[in-house]
Parts: sequence; C-alpha cells; structure tokens
Amino acid sequence: MGITSKINNFLNKKISQYQPGVAEKNTSFKGSVVTAKQRLSNDLIGRMQVSLELKAIIEDIKFYDQVDGRVKDILDTCAEDMTRGGLVLHFETEENAKILQAFKDYKKLTGFANTAKLYSYARQFLVQGALYIQWTYNESGLVGAHAMPVDDIIPNASHNGVFNDTSKAFVQYDYMGNIIESWDFKELSYVRLNPFNIDNIADPGRPLLDAARDPLLKLRMTDEDLVIRRKSCATSTTVHSIQEDAKDSALEDYKKQFEDNQDEVIKNVFSNKEVKIETIQGDPNLDAINDVNYLENTFYAACPGPKAVFADPAGIQRDTLEHLLKSYYKKIDTYQEILSSGIAEGFYWYCLHQGILPDKYDFSIDFAERRTESRNQQADLALKYLAMGADAYTVFKSAGLDPNAVMARRKVQDKELATLMDYGDSSTTEPKNKVTVVENNAHNGESQTSVAH
Repeated sequence: MGITSKINNFLNKKISQYQPGVAEKNTSFKGSVVTAKQRLSNDLIGRMQVSLELKAIIEDIKFYDQVDGRVKDILDTCAEDMTRGGLVLHFETEENAKILQAFKDYKKLTGFANTAKLYSYARQFLVQGALYIQWTYNESGLVGAHAMPVDDIIPNASHNGVFNDTSKAFVQYDYMGNIIESWDFKELSYVRLNPFNIDNIADPGRPLLDAARDPLLKLRMTDEDLVIRRKSCATSTTVHSIQEDAKDSALEDYKKQFEDNQDEVIKNVFSNKEVKIETIQGDPNLDAINDVNYLENTFYAACPGPKAVFADPAGIQRDTLEHLLKSYYKKIDTYQEILSSGIAEGFYWYCLHQGILPDKYDFSIDFAERRTESRNQQADLALKYLAMGADAYTVFKSAGLDPNAVMARRKVQDKELATLMDYGDSSTTEPKNKVTVVENNAHNGESQTSVAH
C-alpha cells in the first residue's frame, strides 16, 4: 500500500469519528448526548446563531478587561504562565529526526515559534472559553494558522452531538443569520474550556471569569459609591455646650475665639467655664471599605487563584502561599494541555500533507514549562531521576528543558571537545557528576539532592 493510500485511509478513519450515526452503529449506544432543552433550543433557532447568553458573557469580560486592572492582571498572568518557554515536541520512545524537523518547519509556517502569537491565543482562549484555529492551505500543504472569533462560529451539529456534515463542520453567520462561510473539519480546530459535556461538539466552553462577573459588578459599584460618598459627604457638625449659668457675653467670647481659629490645622480654644464638645460626623458609614474587602475576596474565589496569587500576598505565610500557588499552577497545566491539543491537531494535518503518518510515531506537543512544580522542584526531581540511572532525555524533560534542543547542543559540544582533544588539550574533558540524595525532605520544597563534581 502506497503512502497516498495510507493517508486516505487515515483521513477516512478520522472522518468516520465525526459522522452522524457512528455512535449508534454497531455499538450499544442509546439516547442522546444533547439535553431536551438544548434540542428544543436548536430546533427553534435552527442553529443560526451563537448563544446570546455566551455572547453577553464574552462581551462583559472584554469590557472588564479594558476598564478593571484586576481582570487585566489575572488574564495577563494566566496567559504568561501558560505560554512561557513556547512549544516543545516530546518523544515518548525513540526520537525521530523527520518528525522533529517537520515540527520546526510547522512552527515557522504557522507562527507558533513566536511567543507573542502563543500569548494572544492563550488570552483569547481564556476570555472566550474556547478557541477556533483555522488552518490555511495551498498546493504545498498547510501554510498558516489564524484564530477565529468564537461568538460568530458554531459547529454544524446534530442532536447526538456530532457533525451533520463533515464537509461543513463549522459555519459562520452574520447578525442576520445568513451564512458567511463554512469549513471542513480539517480546516478548523476547536478547543473548549470546561464544556458541560465534552462529547457534545456543540456544547460551548466556559470563559475563565464567567462566574466572577456578578461579584465584580458589585465590587465596582461599591468602589464607585465609596469614592462618591467620601467626595460629597455632609460636613461635620460640632456641638459646644457651656454650663447653664454662663452669660451671653461669655458664650459670644467663646464662639468668636473658636471661629477665629477654625481654619487652622491645630486649634487652641480656652475657656474658664465647663465646656462639653460633641462632634457629629457628616457620613457615619465610612467603614464601607469592609464591604469592598468582602466583595474582592468573593471575586477572587471565582478566579483560578486567590487574591494572594495575583495581588499582594502580604500577611500570607510562606507555606500557605506555596500551597495556593501549587493549586493555581495545576489549573494552568490543564489549560496548557487543552490549548496544545488544538495546536497538535494542526501538526497532524501538516504531517499528512508532507507524506508523514503521525500515528506511526509516539510523540506529544506540550508547552515547555509545566507550572505545577517550581523550577527548583523540577531540577530536584530531574537529579533524582539521574541518580536512579534514567536516560538523559527523561532527565532533561523532568527539569523543564527541551530535550531535543539540549541534546542537539550536547552533540555540538562533544564535537568541539573531540577537536580540542585532537590538538592535545587533555585538560578539556566533560565533567562527571556524582549525584546523592539527602535524607528527609528539605524545608519548603528546597532541593534535597546534591551534585558533586
């Protein structure tokens, strides 16, 4: 069987996974993955527009991203943590030079070698809760990738959550419900964040901050009310009570003495009579800052991490902060896996157009820096693997490095060392490391492995 036949068989197998009726055919599948309410909604609107509720949520988050620094900081931080280090190709077994070179070419053609593009994709993914990536082709194969708007495109799905027609798998509508464009399922990749049912292709993802909108609205209202109240609060009233038998002349003298000094920062008023002074504040509710703190904590509870992760961690103990960061980075790892799966799908199509069958090779595409462990913890784990006798590829991968790039540089270094040895420089040799594991766990995740030369 030639390579063309193998590619066609692969495509037919891939298409069959999305064809309507496949779930029921030759299996025990029963029922529908789409709820009765969703089926009714689909029938009424004819799948001619994206959910108006989803559009409203996305527009709200885009608005808050522009006017509220807290929202902008959360989205910026998450996108930066997701994409730091760029994309890497990991081989689970034997490394293949053909796949490695194809991945390098793929990143250049699509722009995924550019950190700014990855950052933009990650941010859109978090704001919209999903991301459409359009793959563009010419006679030589796949040549580009473009992010498409989530609030204009919907999957052309049946009641069973699969495509009605794989040649028109995704459809874009204008505001009048007219079809602008449609795409084959090979031309568009679709990744979603926390869909209610992942098996229903029409079930949209959830924007990262969808549950934070209500507390954020109340927080902004309270912020504004507090500022207005402090700016326009009523003047303070001071009541001066002099003993009952004081004469009018004594009262006038005291009044004149007080009013003459009321513009001064420090006032000195003297009286030989018994005087009682009581101040009535113009606004007795100036402690509303407690409401702001409560709403702010409620807002951050609906975010990927608490306030201490994104804002000032003052008052948080180091061990507690590390626990909060670890919980936050677990979520970042999940977001990385979802986004990289869409990018990996494009690489599959690129390989097929280059005459390469990707299923023959055991590899994965990930972001370079996994965020669950700190760099110190990653290096510590890598050293443990080295002490156990693990191969260099596993050690470099555990340390958060790109094994392919590191090993390629090692080969260049070995050649340079060999050249120096040929010229009689016997002092230039590759150092041998001795790795030992220290007993008991080190404090706060610090390294518990030592390396001696």
